Amino acid sequence: MPGNETDTVIFIIKNKDKLKLKYLNKINKIQIPHNNKLTEVNLDNIKDFYSHDSHKKADIYINNIGISLKQEGGNFSYNRLQRKNLNTFFSHFFDKDEKNDIIKKIDKKVKQFHKNEITRNFSFTDVMSKENFYKVIKYLMLEGSPNLGETEFAAEMILISKKKINKVEDLTIYTFNEFFDKFSNQFSFAIRRHWYGQKSNSEHKRAISILKNKDNEPWCFEESVGTPDGWREDVAKKDRKTVYTLSIEHK
Repeated sequence: MPGNETDTVIFIIKNKDKLKLKYLNKINKIQIPHNNKLTEVNLDNIKDFYSHDSHKKADIYINNIGISLKQEGGNFSYNRLQRKNLNTFFSHFFDKDEKNDIIKKIDKKVKQFHKNEITRNFSFTDVMSKENFYKVIKYLMLEGSPNLGETEFAAEMILISKKKINKVEDLTIYTFNEFFDKFSNQFSFAIRRHWYGQKSNSEHKRAISILKNKDNEPWCFEESVGTPDGWREDVAKKDRKTVYTLSIEHK
């Protein structure tokens, strides 16, 4: 498990008899998704079961209720969304005209960032209503992903922990509506640059993949803007290209 998720689960196991989390009552069973099934965990086996599978949305099941674990502070709710995903993904929530209008506004933001007219982060209210963003972020946090669709391990609630968990009060559980009401103003879209020709093999290959899909073209530019950590020697300066992906950040 990434972050402090394992520490959170261990704390819950150790304190399950006295832990009183809103909505959950007495804790009778603790499970985690592992190898496409739910596995009951305890202090003896928790270290053997972990997953970096981003498709699962529930990190733990308490009394058969799926819960997404988050550490207090910044989290990427969704990372590196490609332009090619927007049409199909937004079609789940919006009619054709509304979807096209949102995509057009995002395209404009990417172009402005490429021209250094704006910073990388922008408010979701610049491109969609708060009601529409609610639909998008709820799906991404609890239900599924643009690439893989709905997950078998959906979450119903969100549990936020302090970085260091020392007492019961370091854990707070929310329904999604409660979470959104409290934290929605901390979300923003973030544009990220990738370069064809940059030294990082993973990022260079990501740029190649993005460039191959014609639906990504509005976020692909022939010239290089900005500077990565280094450039590849096997790609001429004139052949460098800049491409973009979109993330949703929670500060």
